[in-house]
Amino acid sequence: MATPLVLQFEGEESACHLAKVDRSKLYGYVEKEVMDENEGPCQLVTLASDGKTLIGSGGTTFAYFDPDGLWCDKSDLQPVDMDGEPITQAASSFRAPIELGDEVSPEDYLSYNIRSVYVLDSPEGFSAKLVEALEAGRIFQFPFSYRGGLDPDEGFLFRDSAGTIWLAIGKQAAIRLIGLAEVGAAVEQPEAEFEDDELDLMDFGLI
Repeated sequence: MATPLVLQFEGEESACHLAKVDRSKLYGYVEKEVMDENEGPCQLVTLASDGKTLIGSGGTTFAYFDPDGLWCDKSDLQPVDMDGEPITQAASSFRAPIELGDEVSPEDYLSYNIRSVYVLDSPEGFSAKLVEALEAGRIFQFPFSYRGGLDPDEGFLFRDSAGTIWLAIGKQAAIRLIGLAEVGAAVEQPEAEFEDDELDLMDFGLI
């Protein structure tokens, strides 16, 4: 059994399990299978930089090296900021109860780019206080990190009209509004005046 996500609200806890909702579950999906001239399935390979070596699946990987060219384990790396100071990594949201307190309006929620959506289910039932708050249309916001890391996402907890409780994960959208610095005044343009001989030279077939 996966570790539950524990939500804490006004002294009551709710242990939840997450079920991810993706596009394939909503709309279905299509798989393409590429066949060779003998009707055998083709496999994806990588062409090496020499232009002739073919590397099969699993034949490449990422590696870390220090300035002297020596191999480094990922666990030995320490993230730092632009000033070289160590960065404290965020812990997984499943390691400790999440205290629900911060709220956002629907307008604020819509200003985020949502990349993952989960349906929450609580085998022991959600706390009555939390259900009542969600039924009232309140949207709770909290930092969320599935496995821990340097840059946690924002989690949004809300309930729909059918009673389903959702968890949406995303980040603030970088919205840049473009407009005129000042309102311009409408200026009436004078009508162009042409002599009769100038009108004769106009060929409207060229327009």
